[in-house]
Amino acid sequence: MKNMNLTIIIGIILIAVGTFLTYFGSQKKAKDSEDRIIQKINQTEIKLENVLKEENLSDDAKKKVIKIENEFVGWAENIFQHINIRRLEITKNEGVCK
Repeated sequence: MKNMNLTIIIGIILIAVGTFLTYFGSQKKAKDSEDRIIQKINQTEIKLENVLKEENLSDDAKKKVIKIENEFVGWAENIFQHINIRRLEITKNEGVCK
């Protein structure tokens, strides 16, 4: 009987540890993914700015690059907004689970 109780307790502890590792592992993966997205967005903005600094760029080409940059900035702002909304949802869910 003591052996069975010990086995049950060890099983519960292993399940708790597994759940903990799964939860925090997924949080870290999401954060790393978010950081990569932000880095790529920043790199793209820098590239667009560098194109605009080129001296031999025609006015028509500059207008097109500015249009692309504006569209890109709008898209990036939507991504950041989505990320922030998702963070709030996760924070709310963490509060409910506690």
